[in-house]
Amino acid sequence: MDCKQVWKDVYLFFDDEMERPLRVSYEEHLGRCPKCYQSVSYKQKVLLIFRTRCGRRPAPNGLRRRILVSLPHRQKASTAEN
Repeated sequence: MDCKQVWKDVYLFFDDEMERPLRVSYEEHLGRCPKCYQSVSYKQKVLLIFRTRCGRRPAPNGLRRRILVSLPHRQKASTAEN
């Protein structure tokens, strides 16, 4: 694993979607490379703050209905029902 590969797979790492062998290699690289470790650690902290403060509110019901009705497959279904 090299630094370029670390950045290519960083979101797989953050989202815990890496296969076990790749994750082991990824973590070994972070243990050997202080620059990648520091950068990944910082980015992970920022992402955690963003997720906890910005991503937890559900869309209002009216907005959800408007979005669902606007989807092409929903439009066909409602036209067929009428």
